[in-house]
Amino acid sequence: MIGPDPGKCNDSQSVACITPPTKAIIFLVNRYPCHLGQYLKSLRDIASVCAKWRSIIQSVPTFWTVIESSITPEEMRYMVSKSEKCALEFIHTFDVNTGVTHPRKCFDEPNFLGLAGSNMSRCSSLIVQVQSNSQAVCILESPALILREAVVIANKSDIKKQIILFNGQAGALESLRLDQIPIRWDLGLPPRLRRVSLFYGGTSSRWLPHPREFVSALSNCPGIEIVHYTGSYWWHGGLDLAELEMQEPMVQVLALKELEIRNLSMAGCNYVIGRLWAPALRKLALRVNHRNDPVVGLLQPPRRLLLESIRRSLVQINRFEFTVGPDHAILEISGVKGHLDLRLQCPDADELSGWLAEEFPSELSSVPELRLTVSYMDHDSGFQGLRKFLETLSDLERLHCPYVKGASGVLAEHLMLPHQESGG
Repeated sequence: MIGPDPGKCNDSQSVACITPPTKAIIFLVNRYPCHLGQYLKSLRDIASVCAKWRSIIQSVPTFWTVIESSITPEEMRYMVSKSEKCALEFIHTFDVNTGVTHPRKCFDEPNFLGLAGSNMSRCSSLIVQVQSNSQAVCILESPALILREAVVIANKSDIKKQIILFNGQAGALESLRLDQIPIRWDLGLPPRLRRVSLFYGGTSSRWLPHPREFVSALSNCPGIEIVHYTGSYWWHGGLDLAELEMQEPMVQVLALKELEIRNLSMAGCNYVIGRLWAPALRKLALRVNHRNDPVVGLLQPPRRLLLESIRRSLVQINRFEFTVGPDHAILEISGVKGHLDLRLQCPDADELSGWLAEEFPSELSSVPELRLTVSYMDHDSGFQGLRKFLETLSDLERLHCPYVKGASGVLAEHLMLPHQESGG
């Protein structure tokens, strides 16, 4: 598969003069080429330098372990054979011009997926994008005992069942990304996971986990550090406000540093952050896109994880942005100890302003700078929550207001308060 022996090249003397460290760098760079889809080509290029280098490429099994979908089925099988018993990497090559959105054309996609599925026991790294999630079943249901990282992306969902992820045999898996892949949530997640990203934006709601199943799955991963979860755009999460009052045991995720949840309901987000005990959490992002979902569902009862995340973010802050609109609220706070990002579609955004003032009066009193945007169209809304919020900012030195439609009066009242007379 390398081609005919090029024999001695004209620059053999120059090649012989290359020091061993430099040769190691050349081989390493070609082992992990910059552009996906070029791995086998890089092997051919380096083998063509001289007979010695060709011999090295041919005799070292680890050079033959990266199997990409852009090569022919014969080349795929040849590389698997040459790799002997070494761990394999399977890559469904992506278009280098469009990133991971559209895969490049394969010579034989079914052949590649079948080959990957039959060799998952030797696979240590998996990157695959398919048109429909049913195409990936042969890979996702195969045992993967040495798999350490997996990315499986489907552009659409046509599957008729939930998948038992790697047949429950992926004990070495540390990093996982699944897009539009329904799994058996009752079986939990692989226990050694450190990073997980799950996207279900266009998946039928019948395949999505109840917030209780989601929390339970995380409890199986004591070393989990980063969790990103995106639910369906049209599904609220299957949780009522009454369920928030139920007394359930906390789930310890002591290593969790970053949590991002999108497209659950306010109550669903409240449930998840209410069940998790994550003392190491430094970044919390919640994004709810259901316009008729009141923000009170997230704020009441107040959850320790949310309260502590806000308090950490308010320590020596370097960024504080607050946007209040007729149907949305955005709160982003970044400090030396944490980062908070709330982006909420809700009919009662001003409730968030008042809640902040009630829960964090002392912390807000020392905020030095604020960027405030108000886009209310209703001049008679009252802005009672916003008034309370501004009143707590007693040490505010800099206030940036690029847009305050409907709230200019409230802002003027705040600037005329006695404690603001000498302010900036």
